[in-house]
Formats: sequence, structure tokens, C-alpha cells
Amino acid sequence: MITTSQMYWITRLDGIVTLLAILASFLCVASVIMFVSERCDCHAVKQWSWDTNESIAARRKFGSRMCKASLMMSPVGILLYILFVMIPTEKQMAAILIVPRIANSEKVRQAGNKLYDLAVEWMDELKPNKNNNKKETAK
Repeated sequence: MITTSQMYWITRLDGIVTLLAILASFLCVASVIMFVSERCDCHAVKQWSWDTNESIAARRKFGSRMCKASLMMSPVGILLYILFVMIPTEKQMAAILIVPRIANSEKVRQAGNKLYDLAVEWMDELKPNKNNNKKETAK
């Protein structure tokens, strides 16, 4: 029997999947941007006349922080993508819960056997009889 709690979560699954997709995409894109930024700042050198040793050191420090943040965000983004793929949608979850109950129902089994027998009898009645065909063609 499906409870109200299960029914609630079934209806929320599509929203959860969408949220996970958005978060995973955001984290992965931010991670790539931070990694590229870190590569630029980590190897900072004096480019302009106003650059000082302190500003270059600050850029390098900022670059190393970006690298650490990028390295932490990438696995989280990948984990969210895995969850996104593994969590079923509303329709999939309904099928997961309902199809086995219908397939394992004794009533469905009995009705299925009766339907099969009826279909076989119907096909036997429709099958042309060779003796009748020969008589009709001879007339």
C-alpha cells in the first residue's frame, strides 16, 4: 500500500532532480572557471608599472585559494551529477512502485490466463478450414 508520505516524495522527485541538475552544473562550471583563474593568478608576474611585490603575492595567494576551492567543488559537482542520474523521476518512481504490484497480483494472473484462453479460442475460430475452402471453390 502506498502511504501519503510516499506519495508526497513521489510528487517531489521531479523538483529534486531539477535542483540537483542545476546545482551540479553550477558547481562544475564554477570549478572550471576557478581553476582557469587560479592558473592565471598562481603564476602572476609583474606586468604593469603599478604592480608591487605585495600585489603579486596577494594574487598568487588568491590563486592558490581558488585552486583549493576548485578541487573541493569538482567532486561535489560530480557527486551531484551521479545523484541526478540515480534519483528517479515522478513517473519512473510510480512505475517502480505500481508495476510489480500489478504484475504480482493474483487477480491479474487469473484474468491473464482467461484472456489467453479466450484469445486462443478466438484465433481457432477465425482460422480458415481447408475442407470448407475446397467445397466453396468447387461450387
